[in-house]
Amino acid sequence: MDFIDPIIIRTEFNNETQWEELCEMVKTPNTEYGIEAYIEFLNDPRLNGLNSNQVFDKLVAEFIYDFDFYFVADKITFSEAGFPLLCVKIPDEHSPEEGSFRVIPNAIWAVESNLRICNMDFTEFSQNTDEAGIFKGF
Repeated sequence: MDFIDPIIIRTEFNNETQWEELCEMVKTPNTEYGIEAYIEFLNDPRLNGLNSNQVFDKLVAEFIYDFDFYFVADKITFSEAGFPLLCVKIPDEHSPEEGSFRVIPNAIWAVESNLRICNMDFTEFSQNTDEAGIFKGF
């Protein structure tokens, strides 16, 4: 399977209604700027309960994926108010450090669009999170 857009990988399968609500939140264009996130969703029960490192191993083993970040809808996403998704940086030869932060669904467009075109880098988002490590926009 090839992905043409960054992905949200679901690793928590206890509540289908919450998953559907999260997907709708991500797909809804930002009302202030009229921008929407171009995101694909990986909803595979084989990924249930995996942590972000295990998800990465599955991602590179089974899929063609050309981005240096991905999002995870995990247990924390569905247990916290606002569904904060985990955004994970994939290290590469140009940027070998790892990193992650959380982002609320209505701010995911800013992360996705700016990281996709290299307008901003990962640390610009991770350094602009609140005290809980959640990016909510600028």
